[in-house]
Amino acid sequence: MKRFLIFTGFLLCGILIKAQTLDNLSFGSQNTFEIMTWNIETFPKNGQISIDYATQIIEALKDDAPVIAFGKGCWFALGEMAKSNASALGVDWTCSARNARYLTGGNITLQGNFDPSRLLSPPSEIKKMVHQMIDAFGKDKYIVNLGHGILPNIPVDHAKAFIDAVKSYSN
Repeated sequence: MKRFLIFTGFLLCGILIKAQTLDNLSFGSQNTFEIMTWNIETFPKNGQISIDYATQIIEALKDDAPVIAFGKGCWFALGEMAKSNASALGVDWTCSARNARYLTGGNITLQGNFDPSRLLSPPSEIKKMVHQMIDAFGKDKYIVNLGHGILPNIPVDHAKAFIDAVKSYSN
């Protein structure tokens, strides 16, 4: 059974905020994909405390849902994050594919890292940049995604160009 789970753990000043337990979550239909996201932007302030709490969240959920851990702007913590039991790590556009693979030891699936502002480029350029990104990460242990959300002013046809570029990739 495949399920869809989005869980956002906010770690603020070392305080773990949990809205509900996994048992209380509704999983939707059987045809959806199971994913957990971890959004944290406080590593520089909280350091190891944040990593420890995030690891606790990952440990609590890893048997019930694949966990993709994502720390925006936290390229420097990728090595520590790779030691968690996350299924994959999200990488934002501030970290190159080469650096992300190096910092994580190349043994964990990576997700990302197309700069969302690049979606303002012409569709033909988007295709070229997406293919370059996939080439840089490689097709193994990689999930194509934006490096952190989509901007509200992105034209729909440009977002579609991103998706079409991924679908048309063959190398």
